[in-house]
Parts: sequence; structure tokens; C-alpha cells
Amino acid sequence: VACAMAALLGVPWTVTAHAADLFVPRPGLGELLRSARAVVTVAEHHRRWLSERHGVQARVVRCGVDPAFFSVSPAQPSDPLRVVCVARRVAKKGIDALEAAVAGDPRFRLRVVDAARPDDVPGILAESHVFALAARVAGDGDRDGVPVALLEALAAGLPVIATELVDADRLDRPVLDVRQDNEHAAGHLPDALHVELGDVTEHDHELPDGDLAVMCGHGERAATAASLLERAGRHDVAVVIGGPGDWAVDGRRLATA
Repeated sequence: VACAMAALLGVPWTVTAHAADLFVPRPGLGELLRSARAVVTVAEHHRRWLSERHGVQARVVRCGVDPAFFSVSPAQPSDPLRVVCVARRVAKKGIDALEAAVAGDPRFRLRVVDAARPDDVPGILAESHVFALAARVAGDGDRDGVPVALLEALAAGLPVIATELVDADRLDRPVLDVRQDNEHAAGHLPDALHVELGDVTEHDHELPDGDLAVMCGHGERAATAASLLERAGRHDVAVVIGGPGDWAVDGRRLATA
């Protein structure tokens, strides 16, 4: 709309891109953004994405919160540990993976706040011991940028646990592919380990020590697998953004069978 109005009025226009508007595939997005006088985004990863995928040079302006507004005294740790997640119940927030990770574990009490007035958030954080967000890449490509709720938790002094995401084309650690056998056979990273998602906990002792990146087709199953591995005691697991096809965009060849 801004682009069309700018054309009608003969004035320049600018745009901010940071989440679904950037990562969910949209025909003509690159051409549209290149017509703007300036493109602003919220993180370095987003800037690289715009440059590499669309040839757009964006400026990074990071999100911020008012530290004074979130100046609270977090609850002292006790048993069970009170874990809070302030997020909408949409696929990219990974709430189902977070719930699965703590299900049946008496050490944790999870509170998911998917609707709250802004003025209530400091009090919610003050009642909690730790903030957790199992963010992931949704099936349509949507993903978080820098979630404001995470920044608010940090401003409130809460310890924060969040998903570590790595780009498929910038892997620097062993990869575990958790797709189904037929998906894996159709095309996978040549050196990737393969264990189907349903068998991850049974075979976690067979995985190499040290940093590990978990991959599926988009990131949803990988986030679930990472949660299961972390629940089993691993704390060095990252989730791959995208899948084998994203790794192969620069001419790399996938292995088959």
C-alpha cells in the first residue's frame, strides 16, 4: 500500500521488514523492496537474508524496551522452578515443543501467557524464575526476529532459555537429520547423521559429543528433537533454519539413498 501511494503522490517511501513479511515466500518481494528509498530490519541475520536472497541493502535498527518499566525483582528460585513463556500460540513460537520438554517433570511448572495487557507483563515476569522460548521456523517459512518478549524478560533480570538457530548454509558442526527415512533417502547432507524424530530419545547416547545441529525440512521437527535432546541432558544443540534444499542453494550436491 505504501509503495502504491508513494507512486501516486510522487514521493519516496521506506519499509520495515522483520518476520512473516520477510521470511514467508512472496512473489515479487525483492523487486518491491528494491523500489523503497530505505529498508530497515531488526537483526544482522535479516540484513544478510535481504542481501543474499533479494539483493536489498537494509539497515539494522534493533528493537528496544524501557528497562525502567521492567525493573522488577524476579522470584527467588524454588522447587518447582516456575518457567514462563510470553508468546502467541502460533507455530513459530514452538510452545508445543516447550510443553513437551517439561511434560511430567515435577521439577518445572510451565506457565504460557498467550494474551496479556502490556501493563501486566512486568508482574508476570516478577512471579517467574526463568523465561523460555522454543522458537523455530514454521512450515511456511515464518520465524521470529528478535522477540520483544525475550528482551522484556532480560530487562526484568530473568534468566532466559531460547532456541539456538543456525543457517543451513553456515553450518559449522555435525548435523542430525530427523526426517523420515523416505525424505532422507530423497536428498540429505552428505555427512549428516540420520535418526527419525520418533527414535531420537532412544538413540541419543549414540550421537557425538559436543555441538550438534538438528535439521528437518523446515525447522519444526528439528525444534522438537532439540527439546527432547536437551531434556535428556544435552545443552549444545542448535536448530537449523531451513532444510537440505537451503543448504544446497549455492550449488552443493545432496546425497541420495
